[in-house]
Amino acid sequence: MMMMMMMMMMMILMMMMMMVTMMMNVIVMMIMLTDVDLQEAMDMLKSSIPLKNEVYGDYSEVVSDTYKLMASIHLAEGSIEKSLRCYKKVSWLRKSGMKWTF
Repeated sequence: MMMMMMMMMMMILMMMMMMVTMMMNVIVMMIMLTDVDLQEAMDMLKSSIPLKNEVYGDYSEVVSDTYKLMASIHLAEGSIEKSLRCYKKVSWLRKSGMKWTF
């Protein structure tokens, strides 16, 4: 009984963490679309990576998508080298996490 309650609590916690990361991505996209401070969006994305790694795993599609958003911000700022580094990270994550389906 106690074990079942703990499992349910863990599942609820995981679901809440997933919702938070999804909301953070939506907020970042809204910031990007409204042309507000791109650095603020970048800071939010960078700060979300450790949580996403913990919830979804280091090689998850969610983490890869975060790096894609970061690359887009770098491109918007004209930082081609930084953008390229982010896209290389996306490629590396995708190769390392080959179990994804496209």
